[in-house]
Amino acid sequence: MWTFFLTDNKNKIKNKLYDDEHPIKNAKYLFEVTSTLSNVDPFIKFLAKKYSIPDSGKTKLFVEVNKENLISIIDLFNEATIELNNLYIKEIKDNPNSLINLISNTIIDSMTQEIMDKFEPLRQAGKTCYANAISAALFMLSNKLLGKRKYSIEKLKKKLIETKNDYKSKRAFVILKNFLNHYKKRFKIQCRKVSEKEARDAILNTRPCIIRFVLTKKQWKQFYDFFDENPGGVLTKEIIDINSDKSTEKIGHAAVLTHIENNALKILNSFGQDWGDNGYFRVENGDVLGMQFCEIYYDFNDLNDEEKQNFSSLMDQVEGYINKIFFE
Repeated sequence: MWTFFLTDNKNKIKNKLYDDEHPIKNAKYLFEVTSTLSNVDPFIKFLAKKYSIPDSGKTKLFVEVNKENLISIIDLFNEATIELNNLYIKEIKDNPNSLINLISNTIIDSMTQEIMDKFEPLRQAGKTCYANAISAALFMLSNKLLGKRKYSIEKLKKKLIETKNDYKSKRAFVILKNFLNHYKKRFKIQCRKVSEKEARDAILNTRPCIIRFVLTKKQWKQFYDFFDENPGGVLTKEIIDINSDKSTEKIGHAAVLTHIENNALKILNSFGQDWGDNGYFRVENGDVLGMQFCEIYYDFNDLNDEEKQNFSSLMDQVEGYINKIFFE
């Protein structure tokens, strides 16, 4: 069930989806009878392009809409009507919030998500977690560019390992940044450190994030023991307390955040497919392991004409499909 609750402009809550709690008493009944969907559901991913969604990983299909927001929704569909009637207006067609753009991006995201879901976890050799994480993330992201030749993971790993010493750092984020700067013309990919909230938003738009954390030897033993006994379990602060061990000898690790699940972050590790949950592990949130997040992404302005045209072609296909449904 999909519901809209209309409020007056005194209510400051807007453009937001909710999970188990809702602050407006008048909306309580409608909220209670709405369905719950995981934030990985394609429909929620589509709505996430316009609305803020909960960090819990699940969403009640309930939108708080005041008068101002209602107008924005009407504008969205008015623009879509103009587009679908082939009244080409460049300002509308190029609007990233237009219905055609939103649907086209959602389709591309679904294609990329399928690649991420089927990705076979890698196995690191020695201290090469950074190379496995970076090469896996670059491969996944490359699928967002339609028609572009995909990168070879093995070649990426080899190049990263060969050039690591040139970057004079052991930190995965520094290696990634220097690597992308060195091969800027080839990859056209950028990276930036982000908050956990920003990382969650990136995952919903199928932009994998590289994560990094450091643990003491004692904490690593707790980490391994937990996932040996609970391969599909969710690591929490009650299981491992990163502030309890004051040892200064710490070992860093890098992996790839690929999914936001109900009350958990699902992370692609580099210990092979027979470790953890088919090569993945889950933590309640980034604070459990003191995670840092680095998003990798394409900037539209960096793409060449062919790459931009591939996206425009998909937009035209979506426009024709919707036009056929609603106007024929």
